[in-house]
Amino acid sequence: MADENRIENKELKDLMATLRSDSSEENMLKLLKAAAVSKFIVPVDGKEGEFKFHAVSGANGRKHMVVFSDSESFDNASKGKKQNGIVATFEDILFVVTEEKMGLDGFVINPGTDEVLFGKDMCDMIREQIAPPDESVKVGQPDHWPEKLREMTMEFFKVDSDIKKIWIQLMRRMSDDNLNWLIIIESDLEGDRERYLMDSFRSYIVPYLDGLSPLVVSFRESFAKQVTGSADPYYERGNK
Repeated sequence: MADENRIENKELKDLMATLRSDSSEENMLKLLKAAAVSKFIVPVDGKEGEFKFHAVSGANGRKHMVVFSDSESFDNASKGKKQNGIVATFEDILFVVTEEKMGLDGFVINPGTDEVLFGKDMCDMIREQIAPPDESVKVGQPDHWPEKLREMTMEFFKVDSDIKKIWIQLMRRMSDDNLNWLIIIESDLEGDRERYLMDSFRSYIVPYLDGLSPLVVSFRESFAKQVTGSADPYYERGNK
């Protein structure tokens, strides 16, 4: 490994040494913070896409993936033999260890020297905490409609001749289970006139939505087309 590509991680190594003599919660947290922003060397066999990771087994039969904190530790462990290694972030390592199909019970940094072991439970907990929130949404029909929703929607169609179709679906945001009504309006209007129509319907229909806030959008929006292409309108002009 060329000098400019060598990994040192002095702070992490110092904290690992400190932890061996003082395994306090404070020192463990310091090490976690340093590890989270560090890069590691993971010894591997095989070729890219088919890498096999090294693991050590304890007396209890548990298997921990081997990683190294720095280039010097990796070289010393190889003892002059040719050993391939890949550079991985802390998050990369967590991803591998927490995959059930890997059958790993955690990972160990610098086994046999100043080793620090991360068990599976801890890896699961850390990965869950650093995982990005799920920004996806699920959209579908509710199990029941607000009592006066259809009646008041029909009334709006009578008053405003520009509106042609309307889709109303229940939308669940997966990151926090928050519920809203997704209301999609189709008309021939565009620009400010279309926005005025959507704002008018929103203000008009809010009292009849059982307390859930609506998100009112144009049928021209790309994500709205996914709904309008697979679901029948809640109401359209000419329907009784």
